[in-house]
Amino acid sequence: MTVLSTIWSGDDAFNARVQTIDRRTLPMTGVLRAMLRASDDDVVIINGALGFGERWRDLLMACTVRAMRHRPGLVVSDATWEQRSGRDESTAPVLHRVNGTFGRFLVRRLLNHRTVLCFLSREEADHFLAQTGCPAESVVFTPFRSTIPWGELEPLLEMRSARVQEPAEPYIFSGGNTLRDWDLLCEALDDCGARVRVATRHADRHWPRNFEVGPCTQEEFFPLMARASSCVFALKSDSMRSAGQQTYLNALRLGAPVVVNDIPGVRDHLEYVPGAFITPTYDAAAIRDRVAWLLDPTNATEVSVLGQSGAAYVSRNLNESRYLGLLADVADSLGARLAV
Repeated sequence: MTVLSTIWSGDDAFNARVQTIDRRTLPMTGVLRAMLRASDDDVVIINGALGFGERWRDLLMACTVRAMRHRPGLVVSDATWEQRSGRDESTAPVLHRVNGTFGRFLVRRLLNHRTVLCFLSREEADHFLAQTGCPAESVVFTPFRSTIPWGELEPLLEMRSARVQEPAEPYIFSGGNTLRDWDLLCEALDDCGARVRVATRHADRHWPRNFEVGPCTQEEFFPLMARASSCVFALKSDSMRSAGQQTYLNALRLGAPVVVNDIPGVRDHLEYVPGAFITPTYDAAAIRDRVAWLLDPTNATEVSVLGQSGAAYVSRNLNESRYLGLLADVADSLGARLAV
């Protein structure tokens, strides 16, 4: 059995376990040919997060392979069932419902005993099983990871260290474009005693006076996060889709304490992480109280220790190597099951 992967990485341990189908250098036809070369005994790891913006590339290729009666095992990472954004957040709002329906159609086309779907929260996985009636072995929870590139991490940590050593005017950072609950954030942090920098393209609404809101480039996003005294992410709770993992794990990796309301996936990732504070789902007062505690100078030493401990925890347990290793483990288990 060979494990192939359309997910590439610089992680040596993962690369030793898989044969990479590099989508960065191959056209769609090249990816398809590589997947068609996989035998029925092989397993292919694909990226289920490639939705409308990338033309569902991996899911479409996998469906094509199956339609041509090739039957390699499939491991779908970050499986898409619930949509990643609301209609008002979508870059193609007119096609929002169609996109969601088509994404589900592609996933359904792959559902059989030769496919395992990896979800980023236990609640999502359970929700999917309840909706589809799939056998439990077809679904697995795979906690996500911090995604800050290694080449960018060191200077960002230096920025964080400089901020801690020579505190400037504190500000709170928040950001993201999808499944954010801006009403909850505004209620929680209106006139909270600190400036709030919100990095989002959804700036067209009424914001409190202490908010500075607008989009930023990828090059600006991480430094804004690193220099913040803390980060607050208010997430929508009206979907079973988990959201924000990448953002709040990156903040923790930089040593910033985070406050996140309780939606699917949050406890799966943050329940045991120092410096991560989970508040009740709709409770703006709880967010405000936690932020007040984080901003209180008398707690500065404890907050700093929590930030450092959180960074160490994420670096050790929620990193790229751990996440990709989980995907490779799922692929190996599927291959062994199919070989029986």
